[in-house]
Amino acid sequence: MTTVGTTVPVSLTHEALGELIGAQRSTVSLALSELTQRGALVRQNGSWLLLESPPEPIDEMPSIQGPRLFVDAPSSWARTDTRTELGALWRIELSETFVRLQQQHQRDIENYRERLSGFVSSRDHCSLISREIARQGLERRAARSRRSGP
Repeated sequence: MTTVGTTVPVSLTHEALGELIGAQRSTVSLALSELTQRGALVRQNGSWLLLESPPEPIDEMPSIQGPRLFVDAPSSWARTDTRTELGALWRIELSETFVRLQQQHQRDIENYRERLSGFVSSRDHCSLISREIARQGLERRAARSRRSGP
């Protein structure tokens, strides 16, 4: 506390302040600029000087109406037999979906293995071609050097 106001010796970015209070950085920046413009807050030497006192807390909260149940029309969801039937349908659909996804997963595994095998075969073929090209290049150089001779 000083004679002018309250010093808060904390050096935080607007983003860090926002994380502390659960607000976005842009909201913190806007609030701090408004407080600075009206002279309630001054930034100095890496700390804050609060020139205004915080607002007084509200003594009484306005009355809030409690929750109430709407009973205007009966709901089909409230019937036990309907929920049981729906639950059974959901379980059947979930089970069928699970089986279908397992089968699709097995097909995907087989497909990827076939593709990988094709890639390995292509790589091996490319290696053979590269070695053949290199061998032919060496033979041509050797033939040229024999022709040019000593």
